[in-house]
Amino acid sequence: MFFCSIFASVLGQVTPNGAVIELTGQTPQVIYGQLDASDSLTLIRNSSEDKLVCSGEFEAADLRIAGTSTTMADVIREVATLKVQMQHVLKTIESITPPPVSPPVSLPVSPPVSPPVSPPVSPPHPLTPCAWSACGVEYVDLKTVNTNLVGFGHGFVTASHAYYVPVIYSYVVRVLLSDFSSSGVEYFDMSTVNTNLKGFNGGFSSATHAYYVPCQTTVHSHGLATRISLNDFSASGVQYVNLEAIDSNLKGFKGGFATATHAYYVPHFSGVHHGHAARVLLSDFSSSGVEYINLVTVNANLKGFDGGFATATHAYYVPRAHGLAARIQISDFSTSGVEYVNLEAINSNLKGFIGGFATTTHAYYAPHHNGAYHGYVTRVSLSDFTSSGVEYFDLATVNANLKGFTGCFATAAHAYYVPDNNAGISHGLATRISLSDFNTSGVEYIDLASVDANLKGFDGGYATATHAYYGPWMHNWNPQNPHGYAARILLS
Repeated sequence: MFFCSIFASVLGQVTPNGAVIELTGQTPQVIYGQLDASDSLTLIRNSSEDKLVCSGEFEAADLRIAGTSTTMADVIREVATLKVQMQHVLKTIESITPPPVSPPVSLPVSPPVSPPVSPPVSPPHPLTPCAWSACGVEYVDLKTVNTNLVGFGHGFVTASHAYYVPVIYSYVVRVLLSDFSSSGVEYFDMSTVNTNLKGFNGGFSSATHAYYVPCQTTVHSHGLATRISLNDFSASGVQYVNLEAIDSNLKGFKGGFATATHAYYVPHFSGVHHGHAARVLLSDFSSSGVEYINLVTVNANLKGFDGGFATATHAYYVPRAHGLAARIQISDFSTSGVEYVNLEAINSNLKGFIGGFATTTHAYYAPHHNGAYHGYVTRVSLSDFTSSGVEYFDLATVNANLKGFTGCFATAAHAYYVPDNNAGISHGLATRISLSDFNTSGVEYIDLASVDANLKGFDGGYATATHAYYGPWMHNWNPQNPHGYAARILLS
């Protein structure tokens, strides 16, 4: 039997709402319109195949597939989505041929001075977006925009741009996060403001300015602490203060950071390793806003640091020439506010770090060279800044090549280590460790050089909510072979 609940006219009689019409027989049928009329429609049940056959088109708001919760509208949407995804995949496959490897660059003795320019547009090199994998790697060769855009050290990020700090030349660069390609590059030559504004190493930002840490030129160390307005990224937005004019030892810094009130500069090398830690008021970026202390007066070995970072209470200094991890109270920027822990006394390999960062619980230090390139990642409890608060392990036990990093940074879940050099050979093994599993089982890594052979030899990095960024430095620690390959990896 066939039952149909309808509101219709049956043999000239109107049935009430919800009435049931019973149709019997082998081929019961419903005719819509006049019997035998050419424009009438029929709905016939074929009992042998248990189906309804309509003589015209059947239209309904939706149909559910029997035995499932899936409707025809669901199916149509899925098919449309699959078509779009397949088109994206096909386009990606067509675009993933890697660019040719560029030959080494011979550095000019005196790079030409040029005003700010609008760079030529060249295609980016994105691969299929994949979180923390080789197919999530993107890069842009800054050198294709200007041949002087090579050899950067310890950059930083704002809400809109990735910044790269010039170590070799005087060209400051930033790249739009939303257009990580040659068309998103801006740069200008700071030596047009002062011919000595070059040779920086490390940078950071405040809400209003980009800061550049004075290190050394090819001739000598210097102390020209410089900042550029984020809203005026040009020569007219440049300010600087000559720290060396305040004290002749205030030069040769490497790395820095900002708090809500001050810019901090990490003492490194000024002909000899030194310990003159300096800070400058953000609200008085001039000689009158400068403070400094000599860490060597606390311990003769508190010198030669490389990188630093801050918490709400302390400024931290990363040991490069030794294993003395130091911190200074922000509220007591004097020798009485200094604390340190001798990492090398815990394990003789725990020295020679470059760069670090802090989470809410620990200070982290990136392994570089302790007499040889090494992979001893280390962290110290902020609440127990003593030998008992130290944890470490050797990344080289996971992969013998996981050593020689230059900087590290963090997201909410991971510590990231920037690949640089192992035994004089650059590598691209971007590494991360779970913050909640700080041991060998928490290690993951990607070989950036498997994406492009030039993606190695980086210096410094940082993260946004979506990407990990790596700054271009040089290949095989050869000053004649700096590169401009800025890279990033998709995180989410």
